Amino acid sequence: MKKMENKLIQDESGWTLIEIILILFLWGSWLWMVYPTVSHIGDRLEREMLLELLASELQLAQTEAKSRQQEVEVIHSAKKIQIVQAERSIRLVELPKQYQLKSNYPKQRIVFRKTGQVRGGTMKLFQGKHMVGMIKIQVASGRSKVEWEGNE
Repeated sequence: MKKMENKLIQDESGWTLIEIILILFLWGSWLWMVYPTVSHIGDRLEREMLLELLASELQLAQTEAKSRQQEVEVIHSAKKIQIVQAERSIRLVELPKQYQLKSNYPKQRIVFRKTGQVRGGTMKLFQGKHMVGMIKIQVASGRSKVEWEGNE
């Protein structure tokens, strides 16, 4: 009987309440330090994907102008861009509510000629009052180049 009791005592192992509390505290501290970094990465990726989407929409407008041999306009406001050809809307992209778009184009219209050429300029993406990225549209060729703001 004594052998059986000794064996039961030796088999009883586990965590004490103090050990569990200490582990939970360490995990909580680690998550508290890591979360801002991880959430910042997600925000940056969202901005980069949005800028790449806008650049691809500009390329679509240029391709449409060349292939159909007609002018194509990219009309934009702070919250959306619309691709229009012969007064017919081809595409509409609405920006997430935390972003705004501004450019140096007159009347917020970018016009791609039949040849795909366009007046050069910039479109800037803002999050609140801070510029977070920019698309530069090259003179004549119409190629768009995306630039990120800061070293995030």
